[in-house]
Amino acid sequence: LANRLAGTDAAHRYLAHLAANRVFTFATGEEGAYRYHNLFRDFLRQQCLREEGEPAFRRLQHETAAALEDVGETDMAVELYLNANQPRDALEVVARGGEAGLEGLPSERLRSWLERMPTESDAAAPWARLIAAQLRSRDGDYREALREIDRAVSAFEGSSDEWGLYHALSMKECALFWQGDTAEALRACEAALAHARTDQQKTHTLLSLGSAALDMRRWEEAEAAFAAADAVADSATPAEQIRARGLRAHGAYYRGDFRAARAALPAPELAGTSGSVRATILNTGGIVELGLADYAQALALFEQARTVAERCGYTLIADMVNVNIGLLRGAQGSVEEGLAIVRKTMEGTAFMEEPTLMAFGLSHEATLLRRAGDLEAALGPATKAAEGVAFERDPYIALNSQANLLFLRALLGGQDTAQLLAVSERASDAGLSFVALKAQLYAAIVAATSGDGDLGAELLRDCVPRQLQLGHLHLLTQELCPRPALAALALESAPSQDLTQRLMGALASHWCYAALVESLVAGNPELAAPAVRAAAERASDEVLTHVLALTQSIRNGALARAVEAALQGRPGVSFVAGPVFPELTKRERQVLGLMAEGKRNQDIADELFLS
Repeated sequence: LANRLAGTDAAHRYLAHLAANRVFTFATGEEGAYRYHNLFRDFLRQQCLREEGEPAFRRLQHETAAALEDVGETDMAVELYLNANQPRDALEVVARGGEAGLEGLPSERLRSWLERMPTESDAAAPWARLIAAQLRSRDGDYREALREIDRAVSAFEGSSDEWGLYHALSMKECALFWQGDTAEALRACEAALAHARTDQQKTHTLLSLGSAALDMRRWEEAEAAFAAADAVADSATPAEQIRARGLRAHGAYYRGDFRAARAALPAPELAGTSGSVRATILNTGGIVELGLADYAQALALFEQARTVAERCGYTLIADMVNVNIGLLRGAQGSVEEGLAIVRKTMEGTAFMEEPTLMAFGLSHEATLLRRAGDLEAALGPATKAAEGVAFERDPYIALNSQANLLFLRALLGGQDTAQLLAVSERASDAGLSFVALKAQLYAAIVAATSGDGDLGAELLRDCVPRQLQLGHLHLLTQELCPRPALAALALESAPSQDLTQRLMGALASHWCYAALVESLVAGNPELAAPAVRAAAERASDEVLTHVLALTQSIRNGALARAVEAALQGRPGVSFVAGPVFPELTKRERQVLGLMAEGKRNQDIADELFLS
């Protein structure tokens, strides 16, 4: 770039000399790249204006912008054109970058551009409208975004601009999709496909078509769209290939195969993808890991997704991630914190205006309340969630919400198992394995706790093995661990040792697993030793310490060996025989232990590296 702009082949020598002599110039770490100190850069600009004059300086800005665009630095090119008061040239760069160029930029950058863009009467204004629409969409104001897009569509049609028309229709599909109007999004996809001129555009739109079909749980239509995208995938960008993998993982998750979804997900390094795609794939990874009861990995992915969404200005995606984090925190035992996160997020504009999202949030709120034992409080949000989304709009959320509500009513004494089994059958017909098996599990719990133990056992023996194979570990953990008798029944009914170990490992990730172990020690001693081994592998330090305290006084050879192995496998666990206080942290117990030894404050500080 420096050689091209300076008209020399020795720019690197000048820059290296300046950097070596520390003349306000620094090597960036990238080979052959340097940067000036900001004040030095401003000084050089002023010198150029004084010595060469304003026309020459503006000409240099144009040449630099063109050079930057040639090497893919389009956002810097747009900035230079706008700084040179050439908004038309800036918008031409935006147009050449298309929808993908806008998606990859943070909201503050786009707002800065929009403030310097031409008025409505300018011929280049359609792309300014698309920038405005991108910002409105990120804020969750889809009505205004669609108004801007429709105006741009009319302008592109009037000028027979096929390139602009394709990108406007593609952005319209995206806004409709996130607004929740998936049927209209499908139609917008078809319209955009008619104007696609390159294989890359066709791939992008076919993937969007498949995404919309997935959202409506039309599995065959989604597969047909993905197959058509595969047919032209040779020219697809790496970012589109990553997006395709993410969508297939998304589809596997909603069809209920969490293990297949985990295998399909692209690696966490998602370089080259837009902020929205990156945040969405990370969120999908988080819900898959949550479903598999790997809570630490799920939280890490959710936090990455939220960071990306917030940094790029995608308010709606950040809100979706926050609701998932709320459910996760409740699964880890922090129910009040989880409820606070979910409720605060649902106050946002995007959730208030989109029924599907609101049902999603209300279901999480009701689930947290029910699992905390507040059944009456859970009834309101559970009812609103079940009434908020029609089956035709989203079969998954509709049937999932119905199953949650029926289970809650049954726990309150108002329903039998027949309706839950009817929901299970309907979900199975729709290809929703998770919802089908979840409703069956709920029916098993209701039957077993209402006096029909034989039916409960039969249903458990049927659904639990399939759930373990598909990876529905979070659901089994959260519903069975607080019900020790049912957990023992499920463990005994698993058809293989491998599935028993999988279930025990999942249960061990629950924050009240120690209570289940206590029950197993008393009623199912043959399961006690495997329970201790599972705690050593999956439980937190606090839960494992409690488990060891419960089992250390029992005279049982297998159990004693399991305890010994657990201690050897987790040397960091602080275990002292006798009463355990699970509300204390590991560090608090260390401090108390040192106090009991008569250590002074300074001794404790030195030993534990405290101030």
